[in-house]
Amino acid sequence: MVRLNRLQMTLLTWILVVISGWLALRVGQMFGTLLTNILTAAVLAFLLNYPVRILCRYRFPRGWAVAITFTVSVLVISLVGVALIPILARQVGQLGAKLPIWVDSLQRQLEALSLWAAERNIPFDQSGLTDTLIARLQAGGEKLAGQSLELLLGTFGRVVDL
Repeated sequence: MVRLNRLQMTLLTWILVVISGWLALRVGQMFGTLLTNILTAAVLAFLLNYPVRILCRYRFPRGWAVAITFTVSVLVISLVGVALIPILARQVGQLGAKLPIWVDSLQRQLEALSLWAAERNIPFDQSGLTDTLIARLQAGGEKLAGQSLELLLGTFGRVVDL
């Protein structure tokens, strides 16, 4: 049997930890959705077991207690979804409406900065900066709108998965 000194054991341990972490990440990438659904189901089953127990204490049969708890849970999730989707859509619309106002405000502030720089004989290229900032704002707004839609669709997908 080969004996390893303390340094070799430490190195071997860290190598195995890194390999295990890498393998866990790979498995997580391969089975991420499945694992997420299983973990979500386990957490929901754990949390919804409490109301079922309470109903069973009041002499409801377990089947009826589960059916009542499930129905109430689906109704609550549906009501939350119905309440939040219009609010989210309205806020995204308000963001889209305020974006041009913010761009105008930015242009005014850049003009004021340009005047300030001209008074002090500081070279300042406002046109290039304005074009760059507006392009970045537009790209950011488009990205935000796309991510908002992805978030909304992802949330809807998760609710359907539940």
